[in-house]
This record gives sequence, structure tokens and C-alpha cells, in this order.
Amino acid sequence: MIFNYDLLIKKIDETYKESKLEYKLVHFSKDVKIKIYRLKRILDSKAFFQNDEIMRIKDILNISKIEEYFFILKG
Repeated sequence: MIFNYDLLIKKIDETYKESKLEYKLVHFSKDVKIKIYRLKRILDSKAFFQNDEIMRIKDILNISKIEEYFFILKG
């Protein structure tokens, strides 16, 4: 399955203040306690988020509807 994480990436981009998305992803990965290489694999649909990771991300990014950010497949 290939998930669409476009909304999640957009939310990370809006939340973090670094100049480049790459730096924002590094900062975000530290905040949610996911290694950057694992986060990149997840965003490339080569790995999956675990439930506890989704809950930490939800809290850090202030996401109310997790299904919009984590469970939509690419068409």
C-alpha cells in the first residue's frame, strides 16, 4: 500500500520554522522520537507508522482528524 502523506508533510512544513523542508523533517523526527532514516522510509511508503508514533505526531502537530493525515491511499 502507498499512503498519501502530503497533508502531513504540509503540516510539518507549516509548523516548523527552519528554512528548508529537510531541516524541518530532521527537527520533527527528533520531536516525535523517530530516526530520520525511518521517517523518510515511512514517507516513501517503505515502512509504516506505529500507533504510538501516530499519537505523538497527533499531539505535536495538533492534529484532530488522524485519518486525513495517516490513512489515505495514493490514487
